[in-house]
Amino acid sequence: MFTVPAAAYQASRVLDALCTPTDAGLSELSGLTATTTGMYAIGDSDSDDRVAELDSNCQVQRWINVGIPRVDVEDLSSTPDGHLWLADIGDNNAVRTSMGLIELDPASGTATSYPRVYPDGAHGAETLLIQCDGLPVILTKDYFGASVVYTTAERQHVQDLSTASPTTSADVGS
Repeated sequence: MFTVPAAAYQASRVLDALCTPTDAGLSELSGLTATTTGMYAIGDSDSDDRVAELDSNCQVQRWINVGIPRVDVEDLSSTPDGHLWLADIGDNNAVRTSMGLIELDPASGTATSYPRVYPDGAHGAETLLIQCDGLPVILTKDYFGASVVYTTAERQHVQDLSTASPTTSADVGS
C-alpha cells in the first residue's frame, strides 16, 4: 500500500489554470499531457480515435489520427522522446480479456499497439502514469473498494514492451 507523508497533506498550493480546451472534440476530455514540444489531449468514448495537438491557449492546432484499433482510451501520457502513450484501459463492465498501451509518434503519426493483461482478471481503469525511467503505472477504478495500482510484472519500461504477446501486469499496491 502506498502512503502519503503528512507534510504532503499540509502543503497547500494555489494552482492557476493554464487554459481550458473549448473544442467540441474535447468536450469529454479524458487525457492530457505536455511534452517539450507542446500539449496533447484525447477525448473519451467515441472521440478517442484521434489526439489533439494544442497551443498554449488550449486551441486545437491539428488532429492526429490514432489509426489502429482500440476499445476505450481513458488516458494519455508521454515519454521524454516526445512520444505519446494512449491508455486503452477502459472497461466499465470488467469484461475485457486484455487491455493495452498505444505508442503514437506525433511527428510521423505512426502508432504501435502493446497488449497487456491483468493477472487476476478484468478491471476498469482510468489513469496511466509513466515514470521518468519509462515504467508504466496503471490505476484501476473501483466503485466499491480500493483501486489497484499495476505496473509490468517484470518491471519492463514502455520501450521494452512486446507487440507480439501481452505483457502481464503486476499488482503493486492499492
